[in-house]
Amino acid sequence: MYLDPLWIIIAFFFLVAVVLFGFAGRAFQRKRIMGGISRSFIGTIFLLLSVIAGLLSLASWGYKALTLEQIAATVEIQSLEPGWFLANFHFSDGSSQGLRLAGDQLYLDAKILKWHPYANLIGFKTLYEFDRVAGRYRNIDDEQKGKRTVFSLEAPRKLDLFDLSQKYSFLQPLVDAQYGSGAFIDVSANKSYQINVTTSGLIIRALEP
Repeated sequence: MYLDPLWIIIAFFFLVAVVLFGFAGRAFQRKRIMGGISRSFIGTIFLLLSVIAGLLSLASWGYKALTLEQIAATVEIQSLEPGWFLANFHFSDGSSQGLRLAGDQLYLDAKILKWHPYANLIGFKTLYEFDRVAGRYRNIDDEQKGKRTVFSLEAPRKLDLFDLSQKYSFLQPLVDAQYGSGAFIDVSANKSYQINVTTSGLIIRALEP
């Protein structure tokens, strides 16, 4: 199990502070006022250092949470007739969907809801929802003249958190950004790709056979 080095520093500073406060109490009991004051002062410094180290640890933990990648889906590509391919999606919730797309690249976009760092610290994670998938052409002329295929991946629902975060003011202090993110990649027949989501957007990686 990984132990953050800052927690070792926190424990050290805190134990030193406790020991010094103990010595200060004994000094006061023996009516050594100056000795008690000096030990209390030094103990307070170590206690403050412990608090500062604790805040740094929390800040570091929050930063890691913000850069966490979540596996959102995998997609398997099958070649069809020239200029067409089949994309078989397997989503993290266990659902699957196959789509016939035109082009030589896969394009995917999603809605991202990013919380403020202090919201991450209390357990809020970056939220995402796939929005659209499309076929894309590497050549701009083909993109302008070729067949376009675009499909919605958005799930119908009565309550939409993305809409609620804009509608209700009490959620606004927690929301850092709400935006769309898209990614595309060249696809090859009989190859699989992994789609990850981070707070900075989508990432598509080719998987090794």
